[in-house]
Amino acid sequence: MSPKFDMATIRDNGVHVIVVGLGIAGLATAIECREKGHSVTAYEKTDILRPVGDCIGIASNGSRIIGRWGNGAVSDKLSPWRFTAKKINISNGQGRRILQQDLTEVCKETNYLIPRAQLLRTMYNHAQQIGVKLYLGRDVTDTWETDTQAGVIVDNERVTADCVICCDGVHSKRRRAVTGENLATRPSGYAAFRALIDGEKVAADPRANWIVETSEAEDRFDVFFVNGAQIALQTSNRGKEVTWFCIHKDSRPLLDSWTSPSNPQEVIDLMKDWPVGDRLLSVIRHTPANKFINYPLFEREPLPTWVSHGGRIILAGDAAHPLSPAAGQGASQGIEDAAVIAVCLQLAGKNQAPLALRVAEKIRYTFRS
Repeated sequence: MSPKFDMATIRDNGVHVIVVGLGIAGLATAIECREKGHSVTAYEKTDILRPVGDCIGIASNGSRIIGRWGNGAVSDKLSPWRFTAKKINISNGQGRRILQQDLTEVCKETNYLIPRAQLLRTMYNHAQQIGVKLYLGRDVTDTWETDTQAGVIVDNERVTADCVICCDGVHSKRRRAVTGENLATRPSGYAAFRALIDGEKVAADPRANWIVETSEAEDRFDVFFVNGAQIALQTSNRGKEVTWFCIHKDSRPLLDSWTSPSNPQEVIDLMKDWPVGDRLLSVIRHTPANKFINYPLFEREPLPTWVSHGGRIILAGDAAHPLSPAAGQGASQGIEDAAVIAVCLQLAGKNQAPLALRVAEKIRYTFRS
């Protein structure tokens, strides 16, 4: 158990930051900035504490940063979801293993596989504890900057700070204000079925319990490649949760929302004729009908810049660099953004906020046309 975090260790340094968006990158930015001594005000238009989404993977590059928060108090709370799989079993459409990827070295450091809602709730509670001013259900309609200040418009109110950090996701409304261009996303022709399952129900089914049978000792990670689709099943929290996703071809105009369920029959129709289909569906059928999500995957050209012309507004996380879920790095890269921005502001100070954001961008990103 880590020692109790002492709020007195946070020394205010006069830097005032506004964070737009409180997903993982936004909450990480709020926490990192506050623990570096910055005053932080953060806005999110939705209720992020609702139990929405499946599991999020955080690799060691993200977990090292989380490990510092609250003198280790946050990582203590996340410890049940430390991912312990020592290998990835990679199989073909017949269910025959074609490769086994060794994760022994990876598992020497902390990795997490945790329900998105649990992670956000833990981060939110810590941000609140350390003095971040958090506002849910408040939509930022505009950003602005001058030579000496930056800020946002919220409910027709003008809020002022030294800089604004925009973490409002893959469809960021702030992106055009930063780049001066309307860089729209475009469909990739693929989508991802994904969901979270109660592992205890899976364990009680003799047809499906193959995925959790060893999870008390170590987590399981299985990947299948079938007919142009990629399916992954993983356990976490000693088999109490099973998460799965299936990246598949889908060119329909799908609703881009974590809260819009898909028809379970679509998954069954996709897999039912695969030789390995029965094995996969034995697990997937335990997904609650209202929890099937078919999330469209998009493509977008790299941004020419993450920082506004005046240097006081920066994009971070998916707003700056969205990644495919298959990469397993979306959350960790957003957490890295947060750490770099916070320390650059700490070193540069209040009067050099534009320099801090430009240096943070140089550390994290180089645009190549």
